Amino acid sequence: MEHYALLAKLAVRSTRRRTCLALLTAIALATCAGDVPHDDGLARRLADDRTRDSAVAQAVASADSSLPLLLLWAEHPPPQVGRDGLYIGMADVFARLRARAAIPFLIRNLGVSRDQIGDPWLKTAKRIEDVYPMAAALIAIGPEACEAIAAASEQPMRREDRLVSIFVVARVISRGGSFPEAREYLSSAAGQAFQERLWAEEGLRQLDENPH
Repeated sequence: MEHYALLAKLAVRSTRRRTCLALLTAIALATCAGDVPHDDGLARRLADDRTRDSAVAQAVASADSSLPLLLLWAEHPPPQVGRDGLYIGMADVFARLRARAAIPFLIRNLGVSRDQIGDPWLKTAKRIEDVYPMAAALIAIGPEACEAIAAASEQPMRREDRLVSIFVVARVISRGGSFPEAREYLSSAAGQAFQERLWAEEGLRQLDENPH
């Protein structure tokens, strides 16, 4: 129920009619008698690398009906559909629509990635966005996503998720997005990284001085 309460708050704050209607529709569907509507064809096409692009285009073109459904799948994914593949397709749609209502879902699944060869963090920023679709969607949404990331970062996060979070905030700022707490957030992240390096180097020094 906490998620639905958040959706309601976002609906009230939304100035975009489509977003507001999608949020309210998703809430209504989710609180009905219990049956979760599914479009198995769309779900499977979003989950399949071979058909994802066309499925994303279809969902974007019919956003008034597809967005509420995808927001509901964010909480109740359809059965017998590859979860990661579906989530990647959903993120691609949310990115195209700049769907602020999807922010909680995107943050929960930051580490979901496309198949890749090698370490994406040694590649360009564009390549990292390609590998991490949740990050790409949050970057497309902009400063409001940064606010949610900063709040989520106050709770324990997996190392990869935290790295993706920092990347998102940095990319939003690089594109001219306004996030007043950006300096505080990024300075804190840099301080944590410095402490990790400091103690790692101390451990290595001890190993060099006291070999076993």
